Amino acid sequence: MSKRQINIYYTATSVFFVAVLLVPFVYTVLGIKQDSITNEKRAMAERPRLDINCLDCFPQPFETYYNEHFCFRDQLIQLDAKIKYHLFNTSPVPDKVAIGSEGWLYLTGRFYEVDQDITRENRFNEGALLATISTWEARKKELNERHISYYHTVWPDKHYIYPEYLPPGMKLAQSTLPARCDQTIEYLRDKKSVIHVIDVRPELLIEKNKQQLYYKNDSHWNTAGAFIAYTKLMEQIKTDFPDIKSLTKNDFNIHSEIRNGGDLSNMINIPLTDVEPIYTPKVDTFHTETLPVDNFPKKTEIYKTTNPINKLRVLIYRDSFTTALLPFLKKTFGEIYLIWDTPYDVKMVDTIKPDIVIESYATRYFR
Repeated sequence: MSKRQINIYYTATSVFFVAVLLVPFVYTVLGIKQDSITNEKRAMAERPRLDINCLDCFPQPFETYYNEHFCFRDQLIQLDAKIKYHLFNTSPVPDKVAIGSEGWLYLTGRFYEVDQDITRENRFNEGALLATISTWEARKKELNERHISYYHTVWPDKHYIYPEYLPPGMKLAQSTLPARCDQTIEYLRDKKSVIHVIDVRPELLIEKNKQQLYYKNDSHWNTAGAFIAYTKLMEQIKTDFPDIKSLTKNDFNIHSEIRNGGDLSNMINIPLTDVEPIYTPKVDTFHTETLPVDNFPKKTEIYKTTNPINKLRVLIYRDSFTTALLPFLKKTFGEIYLIWDTPYDVKMVDTIKPDIVIESYATRYFR
């Protein structure tokens, strides 16, 4: 190769390299938008305006804006995620999602209180346990005086039902001490408390040998797992309402479909699929409407069914695990008030005047 050819080669390479560096900058400066392909559920930084009266105020906001909007950012993030997941079997977001065996993903990290639950560092000390039980017993007494039935449930996180697929790090972190929910249940049993916690883990552990009850790519149970929880809940409610009716599997045609995505799949930005059990009512005569939530806490949902199998009003303090039970609960009760991220309040009870109050939380949030 001649000297001239070498110079042309180096010049072309340099120009190409500079062009590659400039393309994202030009796209960003010109404000050329691209459709997002990531699953970031947050507001992205807006482009700042240059204020000649405060030039020092511009660089930092613009840097933040540029880092969140430069051209091909989403494609690079997704490529990085695919390399980590498919080539190295590691999580792109190890502080939130753990990669288990045989395609199972698990919620992890301290933000979601999973680590604290697995290591048992969230266990009650004796004073906190006594205070918690006393609060529940006082609450039940308070509701009984209003002729309202009270139920407390614990919905198991995935690692309680499918521990065999956990990644080695999470398995090693598991403590031999009883979990906070078990610590509480054992105490209630020993003290013969009036509080009975509805625990569906025994039924799920038996049934999981027959069918999949949780999503591989999501942190929640699927419809089949939720129906088992619904059945256990209704069995307990029947102890106070002997004439209450509940749904059975015979009320549904059940088949499976492929489901795209899942909260854990979205977190790692990898498109994954799983099997979704579909429960279709054989006779669908139910009509449910959503009522306005003015003057209620944020994230409140209210449903009214005009032809339910029971005309009872239910108030549920819940987290995300209750979502999969909603299709069954809507058909079962006349009115359902669902309150999320807001603690029990007797003023709310007096406003709604329910027949039933349920506190329903996942094991890691059990309280």
